[in-house]
Amino acid sequence: MLKKNIECKVATENQEQKDNDNNGTNINIVQRIIQRKLNLFGDIGRIGDDRLLKQVVFSKADGKNKIGRPKIRWTDELVDWCEKDTRTLYRMAADRTKWNQLVRYVVDTNGQ
Repeated sequence: MLKKNIECKVATENQEQKDNDNNGTNINIVQRIIQRKLNLFGDIGRIGDDRLLKQVVFSKADGKNKIGRPKIRWTDELVDWCEKDTRTLYRMAADRTKWNQLVRYVVDTNGQ
């Protein structure tokens, strides 16, 4: 029982450290969502071109659009947050250091 409590305490302390950003302040839920979406986009941008996930995210669907307001795509939010087009973001994701700098900047400026 004591070992389980110690493991739980260590896991809680590790999670608290992860929840703090570089300044020592807590990241709110909106910033966490932005950060995770950007990190996922970066991961997708770096995987091989033959992977199905990458093909789904970066491909265009054939056929006609329905009448009415256009649907919001997953990448539309990323374009709004980063103020860059999808191709630029895709090229930036290839370089991890630049991508991590962009993610930190976008998380700091959005979601407050």
